[in-house]
Amino acid sequence: QKNKPMNELLSSSLRLYPTADDFKVIDAQLLFDQQDYQGLITRYQTESFSRDVLNLVATSFQQLGSHEQAIDHFKRSLTVDPQQPKSWISLAISQEQNGLFSHALQSYRMSQRSGALNPRLQEFAGNRIQQLANTGQ
Repeated sequence: QKNKPMNELLSSSLRLYPTADDFKVIDAQLLFDQQDYQGLITRYQTESFSRDVLNLVATSFQQLGSHEQAIDHFKRSLTVDPQQPKSWISLAISQEQNGLFSHALQSYRMSQRSGALNPRLQEFAGNRIQQLANTGQ
């Protein structure tokens, strides 16, 4: 109830400024935080070119186990801005889920080249690279 005025303001802003990506990002983030993954996908999968919205759509597909669609949206996001190490890792995870191990290995390597990762993610990517490289993928 206390968020109702904010939601109404956001809805009004989206109607008044339908091309403003800032409002779309806020709306998509709210849908994601509410775990309304299908609602977010329905609203934004075909119309947004914002890196942030594309990542939220991709991650929503990932949460629903639709890794092929997640791969497509992460690739679109990385085309907009390839300097996203977390998106490279997320792409690699979905690629692994789809059995695309050599692609996943490349994506994990790109995550380490595309920007700073926190120590936990750096270790995760390093471990996945080592495991995939050792299995001949």
